[in-house]
Amino acid sequence: MMAPKLRVRALGTELASRLEAEPRLPRPHSVFTRAVNFETVDGTLFAVHGPGPLAAPFAIALERWRDDVADGGLTLDLGRARRVDLRVRPAWEFAEHARRLLRDGLLTTRGARGARGLDSPGARAARAALSGAIRRRDAADFLDAARELVGLGEGLTPAGDDYLVGTLAVLHRLAGGWPGAASVARALGAHAGDATTSVAAAFLRHAVAGQFSEPLRDLAMAESAAAARVAAATLAGMGATSGADTLAGVRAALDALARADVRA
Repeated sequence: MMAPKLRVRALGTELASRLEAEPRLPRPHSVFTRAVNFETVDGTLFAVHGPGPLAAPFAIALERWRDDVADGGLTLDLGRARRVDLRVRPAWEFAEHARRLLRDGLLTTRGARGARGLDSPGARAARAALSGAIRRRDAADFLDAARELVGLGEGLTPAGDDYLVGTLAVLHRLAGGWPGAASVARALGAHAGDATTSVAAAFLRHAVAGQFSEPLRDLAMAESAAAARVAAATLAGMGATSGADTLAGVRAALDALARADVRA
């Protein structure tokens, strides 16, 4: 008997290459009303949700949602799926133009309310230290500050992790991926595995590699002010505060890079 198939609307290019060989859904990791996270035998996570922008670099958007997604025995139909490159690439010689577009996008989301945990004394200190490390291009201090933010807050993706993901998107776009050295990436990924949720750790591991959710990718890679505003508004509406916390990280990294340029 053929396994029932789920028609996929979109997924990331790297995830597609992995799933084409084994499109059968593994055991569920966590189940929500309109999304299910799955865990493969090697511990890798991917998320399945309904139609819409890819909410994670490891997400799959279906043509339509089915309430039996988590029941087991289903196979993904990738035949007509849109493959999305979720990487944020360095702007290089267009960095100033990309910076202006990012700022334009953020203008419409300035009132987005983030998690209260980001305003705690410890979080404020870690955020200030992270910004200082970006201004000085100090990878060791960046890693120390990032470790303080990992796992900070509550929920499936704590606020500190969302903030870091937003910061890393800007650094990949405007700072050539700094500080994406293999040693920093390995250290942050290893720390995330012990200090935060498995879903947040997956977001961070993809972020240090330059891969992000579709709205965050769209914001960082926007080619017009209108596109940046649409992407920022979409991101702001994600989760209870996840989108707003991510945007806070985007804004902080932009400000830190601007101050670094002034000092230079």
